[in-house]
Amino acid sequence: MKILINISLIILSLMYSSLTISQEQPNPIEALEFLTGHWEGPGVSYLEDGKTQDFHDIENVRFDLDANLLLINAKGLIDGELLYQLHTVIYYDHEAGHYFYTPFRGKKKPVPSKCQLKKQQFKCVNINNDARLTFQRLPDGGWNEYGEKLIDGQWQKYFETKLYPKDMN
Repeated sequence: MKILINISLIILSLMYSSLTISQEQPNPIEALEFLTGHWEGPGVSYLEDGKTQDFHDIENVRFDLDANLLLINAKGLIDGELLYQLHTVIYYDHEAGHYFYTPFRGKKKPVPSKCQLKKQQFKCVNINNDARLTFQRLPDGGWNEYGEKLIDGQWQKYFETKLYPKDMN
């Protein structure tokens, strides 16, 4: 009987210590806190004919599900008219050891990206390896995002935004 009690105590002790260790591990998604908030600012699309198109970008970024997801709701406007609307879900896959970025645009099928965070630069490459995104903090307190497409073996920027805190009052 004493052996059974001792074994039970050892098992309970191991369960408690593993629970404590897992609770103390940092949540990788929280490292993306620099993106959270209500943001807006100018954007530019680089068109295939060499021309550019200016737009205004608005993004609301927040944690969800006990900070296990980061949600980005974005829309772009040209002269008040909707250019795009995007809902993005970002999560961290502990087994794979990286983030996943999945953008949803209406009826279009989402193309997920694998992402890494290095020194407040969040870089994503889609699963087709033909598009990538970079999010980075700016020295003036804002952040910028730019996208690149792989065209004829060269990465070419196709859009860029510079976002600043939006006064929500």
